[in-house]
Amino acid sequence: MAYAQISNIIPQYENYPNYWLKAYEASTTTPLSMATASDGLTLASKFEINAQGFPVTAGAALVIPYLNAPYDMWLFPTEAEADANDTGSAIQVADNISPSVTDGNNSWTGTNDFVSITQAGNAVVDVTTEFTTEGTGETTIGERMAKFVMVTDFGADPLGVSDSTTAIQAAVDTGRDVYFPLGKYLTTATITSDTEGQAFIGVGGNGNDASTRTEIECSATSGAVIRYRKRSFTMQGFKITSDATRFAASPTDGHGIWGEAEDAVLTQSSRPVLRDIWIVEQPSTGVYLGGGHEYGLLDTVTVQDCKTHGFVFDDGTYGGRTNKDVAPFEMEVNRCRAFECGGNACLVGYAGDSDITRLIRFVQFEALGCAWDSSERISHHQIIDRGIQITWDMVDIEDQQYGNATTSGGNSRTAQANPSAGVDSYRDYSEFKYPYFSSITESLNCNVGGNGIKVINPNIALGTYGVAQADAIVIPNTVEDFYGEFNSSRITGATDIVQNQSVSSKYYIDGVLYKGINNSTLDFKVNDTPETGTISSGTLDSTSSKISLVGEGDTTDTLNRIRYASGFNGREGDEMTLIFGGGSSYTITINDVTTGGTNIRTNDGTAISMTSTTRSIVRFMCNASLEWIEI
Repeated sequence: MAYAQISNIIPQYENYPNYWLKAYEASTTTPLSMATASDGLTLASKFEINAQGFPVTAGAALVIPYLNAPYDMWLFPTEAEADANDTGSAIQVADNISPSVTDGNNSWTGTNDFVSITQAGNAVVDVTTEFTTEGTGETTIGERMAKFVMVTDFGADPLGVSDSTTAIQAAVDTGRDVYFPLGKYLTTATITSDTEGQAFIGVGGNGNDASTRTEIECSATSGAVIRYRKRSFTMQGFKITSDATRFAASPTDGHGIWGEAEDAVLTQSSRPVLRDIWIVEQPSTGVYLGGGHEYGLLDTVTVQDCKTHGFVFDDGTYGGRTNKDVAPFEMEVNRCRAFECGGNACLVGYAGDSDITRLIRFVQFEALGCAWDSSERISHHQIIDRGIQITWDMVDIEDQQYGNATTSGGNSRTAQANPSAGVDSYRDYSEFKYPYFSSITESLNCNVGGNGIKVINPNIALGTYGVAQADAIVIPNTVEDFYGEFNSSRITGATDIVQNQSVSSKYYIDGVLYKGINNSTLDFKVNDTPETGTISSGTLDSTSSKISLVGEGDTTDTLNRIRYASGFNGREGDEMTLIFGGGSSYTITINDVTTGGTNIRTNDGTAISMTSTTRSIVRFMCNASLEWIEI
């Protein structure tokens, strides 16, 4: 019998590194020599399994064993046990297999409850041997195999030598779940999933050691590396990269993963699950989820060194979609990061979108050193939020890398004279819980229409390069109902915590309430402890609700006007309590508008004389005419 290889690709026993592979004549304990090629000239009694699970020669070269007789195959934990043919701790991996070669196509036939597979070219066409798996309800390998296929069974090369595009797409087109064994696969075109509920399963994506992950390297100068167009797609355990040619190109659709249904009415690619994926050096965006997404989960997805953006979620506007039915909503993005992308770290929604992205929750998302390319970024912010009800829990937003001329991956980047800002928020009801901002010029800008935004207890730091923010949170007068809670001990990287011009906004600093008064430098402070307010030329300028009132003179002074600042007499509904702060021989006269006052009205229309013993506390409320009325 001629020598035939035991597999169309190098077999992999990834759970048995450093074991020893040895063949025996079928149903005997007689060792059977294995050849390293079909000519049978170089023989070996056994092959060691390397750290990646592949058999290797004595010189550590990868090898596919060849045999010329029916055989059993065993894995031994140690070389000594293999040499002694001691199967007490060994694992049998093949039973009575008869290798043969017919017209250049390999066939394997087995008995005794093991698999019988005929492999014509790259396609598995026959799985017949029966077996029993306790508790599964499955009685044949065919039933088990119906649930998934391996790309290597279709001829995909895990050594990264030959193009695996056709083989991978053939496996995907079966409609089954697709398993990618450990290794590196080269592709030259987009791999597209058009089957609802399909899963791509790799060994691991985020590991630094190439021997512990599944990697896909694409050389196509247009199109995504992976695209799915149906519901309930799952992808887990991959690194996705580009070769130098692809990375040098500038396609608008050169994404790492592109999730979007066909451009037709009422088509969806909802409920995707993307987990443990590392996307590097794509000519466009790392992950783009366009129109037709309802629900879904991204978990531990890292995007690094992409030319444009890290993550984009929108109704299809960014990708040029015509039928914009459903923008992404009700999604979870957990423990994901965008690192040193030329564009923005994350776009939630896109300018000109017709359906608004909403209800996405980001947990421990990291936006680090992105937005360094002025030709790719939308604005000089790490994150642009155009969604509604977007939640950012414990996010980390930094630009420590702003002055670097190369990325951590060794690619050229534009060094910035100044770091970026943090978040530009355009729409309503986004919420930031315990965010961390560092080495940025501004933490959050609430743009026109950004109503009902909440910021809870942020940590704002100078960062490695000591970047101080003038105003950490900026709230213009077009924004309504901003709410914030701040602890000053956690704010070390900003001169002012909030620049607020919104009259309907309020926030707390160290438990003290501040309310906006349409002034970029002043807010009305609702305090329990009185603050000293000094009358100057008959006017009290103060934004505190409780004032210990003192005058300029030695024994007397007169109060004719109460205001927050020049041009800001007050705000309807605010209350102010004046507490006499002079000495026992001091008198402060508060004039009504009828007795010389400008915007003060007392209860009886007469002046009030405040002393340490008489009328020592007087309360006022601002009315719609911005007059202060005694209450």
